Amino acid sequence: ASDQKRPSASQASTVAQQAGKLAIQTPFKVWPDGNWIFVVNYGTSDWTGALDVWATCKPVAPTTSCGPNFVGGKYPAGHYDKGTFPTGYGQAPIKGSANAQQVSGYGWVAVGMGLPAGKYRITATAANNTSPETDVTIAGSPSGNVVKVGPGTLQLSPTKTP
Repeated sequence: ASDQKRPSASQASTVAQQAGKLAIQTPFKVWPDGNWIFVVNYGTSDWTGALDVWATCKPVAPTTSCGPNFVGGKYPAGHYDKGTFPTGYGQAPIKGSANAQQVSGYGWVAVGMGLPAGKYRITATAANNTSPETDVTIAGSPSGNVVKVGPGTLQLSPTKTP
């Protein structure tokens, strides 16, 4: 050991910075899927800290804007105060926009982005974990996915029996 050189001050600083980055890693995985961002706790215990979720968006031509939720191309998709992220860990929802029917589960959340119809490149971030840039196509506006029925405008057929 006596024949080894001591690290320079800059090398020691780099090692300390890398160790600090490792110390603050969180167990989250995050990805965009359709008009949703999925945030999943893949850790081995419930998440009890605070958590911020962000999405960045780049419109793909001919789309020219990511809509009003993305001011400057960035959307604050959610903030969870200490201890408010859903309990549970180690399991993921089934990937796919059909999960939009349910927005949270055992250690995960799905956050709607409210993108209008168009083509986009989305990057999602939860804590210090970031998804790869993902191509997303939205066929209709989010409001087009909601059925509004006024009183007296819907009549259901009685159940038929053989």
